[in-house]
Amino acid sequence: MQTATFFGGWVRERRRELQLTQKKLARLLGCAPVTVQKIEEGRRRPSPLLAEGLAKHLEIEPQDLGRFLRLARAEPPVPRALPGRTLTPASSLPVAATALLGREEELALIKQKLLAAQPRLLTLTGPPGVGKTRLALQLGHELKEAFADGVRFVPLAPLERPELVLPTLARSLGLSEGGSGLPARLQKHLGDRQILLVLDNFEHLLEAVVGLSGLLEGCPGLRVLATSRQALRLYGEQEWPLEPLALPGPGNPAANPAVRLLVERVQAFDPAFTLDPHSASAVADIVTHLDGLPLALELAAGRLRYLSPGELASQLRMKPLAALGSGPRDWPQRQQTMAGAIAWSYERLEAPLQRVFRHLGVFVGGFDLAAATEVAGASQGDLEALLDAYLIRREGGRFYLLEILRTYALEQLSAEELEAARAAHFQHYLARLEAHPVEDMDWLEAEMGNLRAALQRVLERGEARPALRMLRQSFWFLEVRGYQREGLSWMREALALPGEVEPELRIHMLNRAATMAWQVGDFETVDSWLDIALGLSRAERLTHWEAHILMHRGRVEIERGHYHAALRVLEEALRASRREGSPNLIASTLLQLAYAQLLLGNLEAAGAFTQAGLEVCREVGNSFWEPLLLDIRAQLAMKRGEHAAARSDLLRALSLSEHSLLLTRVLVSLGEALGADPEAGHEQVLQAARLWGAVEAEREAKGLPFSVPDQARLANSVRQAKTRASDLEWNLAWASGRSLSLREALEYARLLEREY
Repeated sequence: MQTATFFGGWVRERRRELQLTQKKLARLLGCAPVTVQKIEEGRRRPSPLLAEGLAKHLEIEPQDLGRFLRLARAEPPVPRALPGRTLTPASSLPVAATALLGREEELALIKQKLLAAQPRLLTLTGPPGVGKTRLALQLGHELKEAFADGVRFVPLAPLERPELVLPTLARSLGLSEGGSGLPARLQKHLGDRQILLVLDNFEHLLEAVVGLSGLLEGCPGLRVLATSRQALRLYGEQEWPLEPLALPGPGNPAANPAVRLLVERVQAFDPAFTLDPHSASAVADIVTHLDGLPLALELAAGRLRYLSPGELASQLRMKPLAALGSGPRDWPQRQQTMAGAIAWSYERLEAPLQRVFRHLGVFVGGFDLAAATEVAGASQGDLEALLDAYLIRREGGRFYLLEILRTYALEQLSAEELEAARAAHFQHYLARLEAHPVEDMDWLEAEMGNLRAALQRVLERGEARPALRMLRQSFWFLEVRGYQREGLSWMREALALPGEVEPELRIHMLNRAATMAWQVGDFETVDSWLDIALGLSRAERLTHWEAHILMHRGRVEIERGHYHAALRVLEEALRASRREGSPNLIASTLLQLAYAQLLLGNLEAAGAFTQAGLEVCREVGNSFWEPLLLDIRAQLAMKRGEHAAARSDLLRALSLSEHSLLLTRVLVSLGEALGADPEAGHEQVLQAARLWGAVEAEREAKGLPFSVPDQARLANSVRQAKTRASDLEWNLAWASGRSLSLREALEYARLLEREY
């Protein structure tokens, strides 16, 4: 409450003692009655002249006059009590045994709110274990001096019935709960007292909010700070959703508040515990597994009496709720375990809503309304109810469960429910994949956790066909976004499963899997899968696939550096693709032929194949192969010394694709066009170094080695460019490039377009 509010209380009390109405006092002061009203409500501070008039007409005692005038202008600290009133002793606020960590910002902002004239009711909400009670206690202690009549802490968790709230409140205020008219007696007792009530754990007693509303209406000096797992929904309420502590990012985990909380709790029984590089990583994993929930971190600290951080992190990956164990004996029963804290909310849901919550546990990484409806039978109203209870969260158009809540939800499913929910989950995402445009990469990225979970289910069940169908639909995304190693692992497992699979689907996926295998440099696997695919396509007379696999084999020979062998296979592939009449296949084969001829030094033939490929792409509107054809045309231009034309083609190529592997190849060429240009300036050479550094870091991070020709070309370009910069400048530029993500490197390259 602000100083102005206490001043207003003093004015109101003296006015009533002198039996003056607001209207009569206003007439004496020569101001409007609404001015007096606003001063008494703390919504306005009087001018010095008006303050002097108030002191005169309210007959303020000489010994209080200076304090009255200073208080009118909000200069000194707030007095503990109004003149003429004996301060009622504040009820005991429980003293926390440990310091509050990581809530400094919330503490300052909420104090500011509670010291203002509005709101008079502020509710801390949030999921189980987020630390609502602990923050409320800290606020109570820090605000004791600001409320003339103190702070009362009223624990409501032990109450089972809403009608017990007002009697409990009366007892906490030292008022007899017996007799009739308790609400009126409470209002009279509180009157104009400047008091803060901290009502802890209101969520199971929401029917009692009507009585609380009456107190707020009738007691102008009353402020209420409530904690609840859902908002009270009273008019004028300020809800303050409390988030878990921020998770540690890369860098220095010791500075993270959640990590500090865990470390300090461990040091309470093991003062020698410190973070070294190994334990810091494990502690950061623990905090992340527990979603930064303070209660879970407190429980985890107890487990570190008996386990190393690495051992606890490993157990949390398997069974997080069981791994946490139980808390101190003097904690409330509902907080003895994390499961108990969650159960406090879960058990208060109606049975149909409990079922929805359980089934939502099968989602990994969030879900949208359509998925929740189909898989869990959830309506919009169900999700809103779970949001109100802080059992799920919403960000944009997606819903999430904190991982520890998701674990609890799964544990409530019976074996039959779990199997049915996982089956519905798989069918939903397979259908969405098969109906979804493959170009919608952002949707696929958002659903990556669900796609992994759905795929894992059918692989565990040994169902080859559904697994291959899902991989067929997600291949493009996995390749473009740089998930080659993960995709290869899934495909290897799916292709090894027994079971009936139509030949075309198996050939398709053998070809796709071989693509990922050569991208990670596993040529032995490439040969094996392409041999099987070629044999199947010929046995089944699938000539389209035969042409496709021949083209693929030629591409692999190029990657190995076998250029003459590649030409022989690719010429056969071109004849087959022309018989099929497939523009996409013709364009891709022409591309590979152009590349092989370029690497053999046959520049005229390479140019002819490149031009033919570009014409096919533009005739049919195929933009996938065009960036690589432009890349080859740029390399040909550089060999003629036309570096400006090369840069133009390469910048155009960057604008046409999202494919991470393709983009890194084009960035290598753009670096060459900048740094290997004999007329390149000093800054152009450093620009090339930044681009090459970014490419190196991207491919290392994804585990994607350079092909033989790309490695040789890059090494030669770097050797030429380095001679035109000092070692220090070159190394700094290269390191700067390595710090860029692929997306940032592309933005950097596009900025260069303005210079050229």
